[in-house]
Amino acid sequence: MLNELSDIIIGSALGLSGLIPFVHVNTIIEILTKFNYTNSSFFIVSLVFARLPLELLAATRGLTGADIAIAINSFKRITNLELILFNCVAGMLVALALFPIFSIIAPPIYPIIRDVAPVAVAGVLLWFLSTQKNKYAILIVMLSGAAGIIILSKNLNNGLLILLTGLYGAPSLLFEEKEEEKPSVEDEQKTNSTSIAQKTKVGSLFLISIGSITGMASSFLPAMTPAMLAIVLLSFFSQSNQFASLYSGLIGSRAVSDFAAMEFLQKGRSGATATLLGEKFFSFTETYLLILAGIAVTIVFCFLAIKLNNIMPEFSKTTKRCFVLLMFIYIFYSDGFTGIAAFATCISISLAATVFKVGKPALGGSIAFAAIRNYFP
Repeated sequence: MLNELSDIIIGSALGLSGLIPFVHVNTIIEILTKFNYTNSSFFIVSLVFARLPLELLAATRGLTGADIAIAINSFKRITNLELILFNCVAGMLVALALFPIFSIIAPPIYPIIRDVAPVAVAGVLLWFLSTQKNKYAILIVMLSGAAGIIILSKNLNNGLLILLTGLYGAPSLLFEEKEEEKPSVEDEQKTNSTSIAQKTKVGSLFLISIGSITGMASSFLPAMTPAMLAIVLLSFFSQSNQFASLYSGLIGSRAVSDFAAMEFLQKGRSGATATLLGEKFFSFTETYLLILAGIAVTIVFCFLAIKLNNIMPEFSKTTKRCFVLLMFIYIFYSDGFTGIAAFATCISISLAATVFKVGKPALGGSIAFAAIRNYFP
């Protein structure tokens, strides 16, 4: 019991890395592999679940990692961090409640869903293109798609971070984008606190439900990362407050489902779970206890994120640009000039989309094309 508790404490402490946008869980695990510490299931689950609230906090401050990069343009306009954190935990609890059901139905239907996934991804992409009135949308989708296929097919240590942070995160940190947006959740509450609060609660429950079920179901699909799901959902939920609520619920649910999939599919859907699954077989009870411990850690770190949010100063343009410089240094250290060239290419494509006034979802071709290619190599 003492060993498990110490693993939870150490894993949670390393979860503070969630505030550093270009440090991924897989990077930490890769380093710790040399010390033979990655076979501790409670350490891994604490590391993963502790990072989530801090990653959401960083996103609202305009900082981003690989998966959160896809949502930065929505999250940075949302000031109600408490609502986002609540949705994240709610998504975890919904997924936890669905865990026993999925454990029973997942194995027999997994092969069917896996086979139709590429058709669904291609269908969403075609639907998105058909609804675009901007003549440059197809060009941006093709450019981002080509970038996704090339970068993710290379043996890069941080291919996903280079792709998504280059397309979504770095341009937003470098340049202030002036877009007409509807009032944020906090602004709307100031206008009409009672009626808006009621609508927000009802809407939030609806979005949590969609996000949680989507996140849980995505564990069936090997190429359906949270970033890929965000690209799909952005096509349907363009309002920043709606998308942020839905996506925070989704990533909470997905964190649970990644560990649940170890038991009901015997699959690792992330670097963390793949590492654990290579060590031993996980029973229903063991996995359930792991998830409960992870949710408890998340709740504690939600309070920490709120405290940090109250004392952290607003990040200036200079600070944000320093983070982009650090990303370049980190990418050069991990992937050399090839990584730098890929990163600069992605930033250029994103800036071209801004110049041509093409919506950010068009950059989703980066993941969509790569996902389809993975299914049809």
